[in-house]
Amino acid sequence: MRRFFILSILLLCIIFFTGCAAHLKNPVDNTRSLVYGYMDMQKAPSKMEWGTIKQMKPKTDKPYWSMGTNGKGVFWHEQLPPGSYMLVEFGGHSMLRNANYTYNMPEYGKNETAVVIKNPGLYYLGTYQYQKGGSFFNPQFDIVSVDSPNEKEVLELLLPLSNDTEWEKRIEYRIGELEK
Repeated sequence: MRRFFILSILLLCIIFFTGCAAHLKNPVDNTRSLVYGYMDMQKAPSKMEWGTIKQMKPKTDKPYWSMGTNGKGVFWHEQLPPGSYMLVEFGGHSMLRNANYTYNMPEYGKNETAVVIKNPGLYYLGTYQYQKGGSFFNPQFDIVSVDSPNEKEVLELLLPLSNDTEWEKRIEYRIGELEK
């Protein structure tokens, strides 16, 4: 019985720690782009553990793309083909409240996270801060654009997740451009 307990704990630790790790993958072809940004969730009831970006144009049968996150604010997707996109939802889990949270953003019009990818490359969606709104009975939220961390700092957080990929050199090059 004790052996089963120890193996169970070990397995849970492995799942927990490998589940928290994320890594960029090489682009599937030379038309793909990396989009990235940062979401400050300090005022939110959860961290940002996942996100969804929607392809607005051109129309497609599968417009939703899951985004990677590092659980500390950085989010990205490294396989987007040309088109226009915007962040439409994100969410996470609160251990303290034992609750899952989904933050939905409007899928119509244009929100601040909108980006148009014309040529393959790196595209910065921006840095945002979660702002609580509404009331206890009608909770709402907004995201507002903030200056910190800036694009260079977000890329520096993303760089360790790009080791041994084609994105690593492109991120280093962009950081160099931003230092000038």
